[in-house]
Amino acid sequence: FPKDFPSLLPGIMMNLQSRTLSRVYGSLCALKLVFKKYEYKSKKNGNQVSELVETTFPVLVRLLGAVITTKNPNQESYEMLRLLIKMFRIATFLTIPKYLKNFKNLNPWIQSLGSTVERPVQKDILDGIADDKSLTALPQMKCKKWSLIVLSQLYQRWGREAYMDGHEEKEFARKYTKTYGKLVFQNFMNVLKRRMKGEAVSNRMVHTTFDYLVEILKQAHEYQLMRPELPFLIKNAVLGTLCLSKEDIRLWKEDPTEYIKNDLDVMDVHYDPRASATRFIRKLVEIRTKDALPLSLSTINKVFETYHRTPVDQRDYRMKEGAMRLLASLGNLLLSEEKYYLPIEKVLIQHVIPEFKSRFGFLRAQACSVVGAYSRLDWKNQGAFSTGVKSVCDCLTSKELPLKLQAVKAMSKVVRNEAVVRHITPYLNIVFKEYFVLIEDVPSEDIIITLETLITQIADKGASEKIAPFAIDIARRMATLFVKIVSKNDNLDSDDMAFTAIRCLRAMSTLLVALAPLTKKGAEQAAGVYNALQDLFGKVIDATLVPEGQEFFDDVLDIINGLVKFSRSVSPKTWSFLPRIIKIYKEYCLDYSETITVTFGKYVMYDTPGLLKRPTLIKQLLAMCHHMFFPVQQGSETIKMQSEAKLLVQAQYASKLISILFMNLRTNLNALMPDILGLLCKRYARAQVFDKALDAKEAKAKEANEDLSDIQIFRLKNQTLKAIIFETIATMMYTNPTLFLQTCSKMKCTKHLFKLWIECLPYINKDRSCLQASIIGLMSLSLLPRQAIPPELLGQDKAMLHLLNTGVRQLEELKTLEKKDEDEDTDEDGYESDELREFQDIDNTEDTPLQDTQEINILAEHIRDVFELKSAGALNDKFLTEFFEKRNKLDKFAFFSHCMNIFPQKNLDIYKAWVATLNERDRQAVQALVNLGKQRAQENNSKN
Repeated sequence: FPKDFPSLLPGIMMNLQSRTLSRVYGSLCALKLVFKKYEYKSKKNGNQVSELVETTFPVLVRLLGAVITTKNPNQESYEMLRLLIKMFRIATFLTIPKYLKNFKNLNPWIQSLGSTVERPVQKDILDGIADDKSLTALPQMKCKKWSLIVLSQLYQRWGREAYMDGHEEKEFARKYTKTYGKLVFQNFMNVLKRRMKGEAVSNRMVHTTFDYLVEILKQAHEYQLMRPELPFLIKNAVLGTLCLSKEDIRLWKEDPTEYIKNDLDVMDVHYDPRASATRFIRKLVEIRTKDALPLSLSTINKVFETYHRTPVDQRDYRMKEGAMRLLASLGNLLLSEEKYYLPIEKVLIQHVIPEFKSRFGFLRAQACSVVGAYSRLDWKNQGAFSTGVKSVCDCLTSKELPLKLQAVKAMSKVVRNEAVVRHITPYLNIVFKEYFVLIEDVPSEDIIITLETLITQIADKGASEKIAPFAIDIARRMATLFVKIVSKNDNLDSDDMAFTAIRCLRAMSTLLVALAPLTKKGAEQAAGVYNALQDLFGKVIDATLVPEGQEFFDDVLDIINGLVKFSRSVSPKTWSFLPRIIKIYKEYCLDYSETITVTFGKYVMYDTPGLLKRPTLIKQLLAMCHHMFFPVQQGSETIKMQSEAKLLVQAQYASKLISILFMNLRTNLNALMPDILGLLCKRYARAQVFDKALDAKEAKAKEANEDLSDIQIFRLKNQTLKAIIFETIATMMYTNPTLFLQTCSKMKCTKHLFKLWIECLPYINKDRSCLQASIIGLMSLSLLPRQAIPPELLGQDKAMLHLLNTGVRQLEELKTLEKKDEDEDTDEDGYESDELREFQDIDNTEDTPLQDTQEINILAEHIRDVFELKSAGALNDKFLTEFFEKRNKLDKFAFFSHCMNIFPQKNLDIYKAWVATLNERDRQAVQALVNLGKQRAQENNSKN
């Protein structure tokens, strides 16, 4: 469309003007599908949208007017109105069409959207509407919801002058705000006012309203409209929305499981008016601090004082709970300034901690929430703090499930306070016991996350031994729950259950990491725990190393990594997983190259003797590397083999894995060196062919003026692969230089290989790890006696001498990089934590700085950095760092000094010939590097 369907749009337009209602409705449905074609397309399609609007909107606006002016609209009328609103939304989503830039054409739509929002709901249709779900389903409420969404979208996308780029867009934003700003603001305010009066307003309408208010409070002109309404917004709208509804209290008492389900539902939280009201009040206080903070604190204080003075039987418990929610929502802001610490502590002691004794579970739950929100408070009254922690622990034992859940959430925050470990230690038995009960009653992702957080925080405080007595029980329950979920295929069709299963696996992995310090503190205790965990987790791993368990593959590998790394010895059961992982990887998990390389590296590094006892496994690993270099088609016939470009990253990881094998198995791989070197050379040749293909593709793209970004990314990946292959070759050479050169001679590739090495230097020198490997590889030549050096390197072209000079230049490059590291400030600017926000306190006559734009730009740069790292693949994979730590920690300058000491002893003639090739500058550079190496060697010896 429109090329292949030239008569479609004229046919729709003709039927839109029919007097038959069914034809008009059907035409609107068809036209909406036409508009939907352009909904998420790029701005390049703006002209097509403009043409479509030019053709259709003159007719649609007449229909809109007819529907809006209907005195007693029926369901069909509202359905047509909803279609008209959605088409207007799509038309203005990516651009403002030329037709609508004329405010005479735009005005009927804005007026109609406002009228739809303001139109009272007919009382007769509200009969039998008992909950928000039923209310939201009413056709009129759908129209109101979409009207608010469109009005909010129009402002956010086209009404903020500061965010517009071109002059025309800025002029439109200025005129839009001036013409409709006050009218639209009043539409949104009336939604909240009707809600506070108890009139029919859906939760989604309230959610959209608060989100709109968050946007306009950033702009001075719009904020001036909001400022007189602040008392209503804070005292009535926000506080009223935060309070529990009668339906919430009914569910709490009569159906607590349903209450919990609603509380944990991700989408419900996303559209929950309480969540949006919380976001609004946080932003309001953060940005317009002088106006909003005193009013918010006085509102909270007034509710607390009134509640305290009122006789018990007359207290408004729901209002107190809402005020506590409001206090909790401001926690991250108030904790950013020490001047609030003492007043906060006083309020918590006087008005929050006493509610732990309330007869109402929802007040005790909110007390848990507030204590959690202010968990980082530096308490002066440690007795009160201890009481608060104990009270949260006590709430874990409650028979009220919603209260228990809130206590669980609070506990995950409370333990972040460094002082809490000594307060919570006496209650750990209760805490874990109640977590177990809750997991069985409500197997939820959130509950497992809080358990995981609790384990992590206790371990981070150096108290791993406190977890050990519960470790086996935790592992057993996580394993049982996981197997129970995956054993029923229907469960995995549910996102909630699938996420819960994944969290179980991650909790197991976290447990292994948390117990790691025990291996140093108490070897026997750790060994007993890890042996038990290997048996328990073995059942989980068995259940997932099957085709159906592919979505859990990453997390299961993390568990295996923990078992291999932290166990004192790898059990036969854990070793038995390795052949199965290799088989699964080859068959249908080629996309998991990164994770699987880490897992194989763990086996190789942490149980090298165990691997040497299993020579068949070594051959299987090398065969898998061949498969990663040159994969065959995977899985069923419907799955096509990945393109050459997509194979580059897994080839990088294959090369890294070969390096790991050589660094750990060393001479035990001597017999396999010819095969491995041949494999690496073959893969490098394929990379060269791909380079030529990229050159041809780039030339064509330039001729056609096409985007080159994909080609550049592929080239970067290919260059990275080349550098990593030579990193591996250098590692092999360093491990056994004599055998390496003998192998090269037998393969008749010595000169060609070192020529490629030199050509690859620009890529090798870009990465510190590749650079260091190249240095020690080339410098290993100086340690060989003359008879071990192939004649190819000693010919007239003096190849060996050139290679030694290359190593010296790389050392100088490394020295420059280290100097640069010393001179630069290595502190990286991180993102502002979501947990601690500072007051911006913008003057009410000013716009906020373009913080959104700045944050987006920072985020975009971060994404680009991440994307580049991802493009580089194995080159910057932090999870591989530990495998190369020993090699990278070898002081290259001390090694060079050692080589220069041995060189003349081993091969005096070649040493003299090499020195003769050096000019004065080079000799000084070599001497400086030797001196630096001696100094480094002395420093290293003194440290040891």
